[in-house]
Amino acid sequence: MRAGGGENEIIGIIGNNGVGKTTLIKSCLDILTYEGEILYLDRNLRKMNKAEKVKTYSALLEGNRNLYWKLTPIENINYFAALKGVKYSHISEMAEYLLMELNLFEQRNQLVENLSRGMQQKVAFIITIVLNTPVIFLDEPTLGVDVESKKSMIDFLLKSGYFQKKLVIVTSHDLHFIQTIATSVFKLKNGLLDVMSNLSGPDQHYIFKVLGDEKVILDMLPAKLKKTGMFYEFEIDLREIELSVTMQLLIDSKVDIVSIENVKFNMEHFYCN
Repeated sequence: MRAGGGENEIIGIIGNNGVGKTTLIKSCLDILTYEGEILYLDRNLRKMNKAEKVKTYSALLEGNRNLYWKLTPIENINYFAALKGVKYSHISEMAEYLLMELNLFEQRNQLVENLSRGMQQKVAFIITIVLNTPVIFLDEPTLGVDVESKKSMIDFLLKSGYFQKKLVIVTSHDLHFIQTIATSVFKLKNGLLDVMSNLSGPDQHYIFKVLGDEKVILDMLPAKLKKTGMFYEFEIDLREIELSVTMQLLIDSKVDIVSIENVKFNMEHFYCN
């Protein structure tokens, strides 16, 4: 997979439990061993030193479970920045900006253990992005988060302007969240990434029920036929202008159209097929 270079590019990765979403991210962070090559701006991950990695990417893994509950949000941000060799004075303005954007500024000096789960997750989110790296990984960022906190994260991801010229890679089981924020979506299954090509495109998903010769239909359309009684059914993605052309093609080939159902192509359909 090659990604990046776009304005505010957010890639969503979905898939069942255990397919390897977190493993993929951990490989990209050089936490796990992997085969093949991972490149950041044509720089091989295996050849990057710690300073290069800190400047290139950051990641949210395990969310609020990685926070120190006896520290405040400011102290947590300071501590985790120090672990990466970054002084808090270098990121203090950015940290305060993020706390304000995510409605946590008033809680900045409260102990994390006294914050709600949603607030804790947002603190972990801030720790991830405060270093302002060009690549950001978010593993299940909305896990356990309430509706208000999730909306706050969505608004920040889409409207703040903070993520301009950044690549954000998000894994989640929250299909609505992914469909709302992502510019492209991949499904991880059997070790392969399958792209959802028409996430925001003009195509429509149609189910045709027809009566005619199977070979004639297969010769005309790149679709998988399903026989139901005396009829054949097939599903196909078409632009509006292509629909009338396809219908005329079937009629000219003496294939009777019994019904056409327009089905909105959504994330659940992509996830389950």
